[in-house]
Amino acid sequence: MKIKKLLAFGLVITTSFSLVACSSSGGSDSNSTSSSKPDTTQSATASTPEPKSEPEKAPEPEPTPEPVAPSTIVVEGYDAEKNIIDIEVPYMPERIVTIDYVALDLLLELGYGDKIVGAAQSGLPAYLAEACKQYNIPDLGGLKEYDLEQMMSLEPDVIFSSGRTVSAYDTLTMIAPTIATSLDYDDVYNSFEELTRRNASIIGGEDQVEGILADYAKRVEKLQEQAEGKTMLLAIVTGGSINTLGNGSRGSIIGTTIGFENLAENVDTTHGDTSSYEFFLDVDPDYIFVIDRDTANSTDGATSAQELLDNEIMNQTQAFQNDNIIYLEPNIWYLVEGGLTAMDVMLSDIESAFK
Repeated sequence: MKIKKLLAFGLVITTSFSLVACSSSGGSDSNSTSSSKPDTTQSATASTPEPKSEPEKAPEPEPTPEPVAPSTIVVEGYDAEKNIIDIEVPYMPERIVTIDYVALDLLLELGYGDKIVGAAQSGLPAYLAEACKQYNIPDLGGLKEYDLEQMMSLEPDVIFSSGRTVSAYDTLTMIAPTIATSLDYDDVYNSFEELTRRNASIIGGEDQVEGILADYAKRVEKLQEQAEGKTMLLAIVTGGSINTLGNGSRGSIIGTTIGFENLAENVDTTHGDTSSYEFFLDVDPDYIFVIDRDTANSTDGATSAQELLDNEIMNQTQAFQNDNIIYLEPNIWYLVEGGLTAMDVMLSDIESAFK
């Protein structure tokens, strides 16, 4: 009995300890679960991003100012004694007078006819005369005999003159800055390029001429190849007689640039030395190139170069027999030698020798 009571008492104690242990275990789980829950208030506060400040924009670059064209430029020209001097002229002039057919040729070719307020037009080649009529350009007379009073009344910004009127520089420059165009006959083609670029720079046409000059240079190179080893005489018909021209004379581009051997190279006057038909037969060149000055000047009653050279002696030359007498366009070669359009005709005339 006593033993049963002890066992019952032990069982009660054991059960009590078990309940206490279970209770402790359950409490522990409850505490663990509670501590694993996030603190939502704190988390929300921590995860809210602070507002970002926008980066400063770089300042926009200031626009590049448009280049301002100069009001004047300085170019080389001639004084009355034909000394080379610096001359200040208006850049891109609005009112132009020209008593030079070479400058007139350039201005019209580049499309500046509306800027020409007066031009010498006596004896103009047809292509220039037609253009002057189209633009209704007042006629100032001839290359040497021009109307000075009319020129003054036109109030030009610049005057283009020629080697024929270079001695009038002092008079002309009192009206407006005056630029003379005069070819160097000892180096015609390079002189032509320099003067073309100079005159174009005055009117703002530098870029326009470069492509044309590049094309001409290719043609010159081909002609030089074709002319190598060939001889020629250069003749000018004036006053009913025939003269020979050297490499320092009008038309000398054929010898100095293209490379034909001029058999009268020591003649250096612009109108040549009077020659006989027998001289042409004795020298007997491969080619004879002819400028008809009388036709260029519209000389009354003059015999044409073709008629003059069609005679028994000239017909014995190898140039005649091989159809190698080349009659050059007289108005171009005598009046507009060195013009931009004129150079196209001049090269075409020489090219015809090889067709």
